[in-house]
Amino acid sequence: MTVAQDTVHSSADQMHHSEQHSVRLAILYGYNGTGFDALERTKGEVTIEGTLLAVLASLLSADGKATFTNISRASTTEAGEHASKQVVSFETHAPTPIILPAVEAVNKLLPSSMRVFRIIPVASDFSARRTL
Repeated sequence: MTVAQDTVHSSADQMHHSEQHSVRLAILYGYNGTGFDALERTKGEVTIEGTLLAVLASLLSADGKATFTNISRASTTEAGEHASKQVVSFETHAPTPIILPAVEAVNKLLPSSMRVFRIIPVASDFSARRTL
């Protein structure tokens, strides 16, 4: 994976800026899809991606208001399917400095059927679908 240089700044550096903070991340994770409607986030459905992003939103910024754009997946799965190693990349935005959570903190909030293995800041042009 291509790791971004200077993508995440210290809280002290960012405290002086009032603009939106952003960073592109790649997440390596796995899941048992039993009980989920699909991988991709869809309004009104229980999805792997929706569950993962909700947990990440609560941890990535102090106010819990992180949002996600330009989501890219290495592959996709349907209802009830599983993946031992899946990669998703996205741009995350927050009104407060972005805090990269420890993998253990994310896993404590995820259902036992999902596990994150790595959280990596990546270059702005990284795409889980096209770069891997």
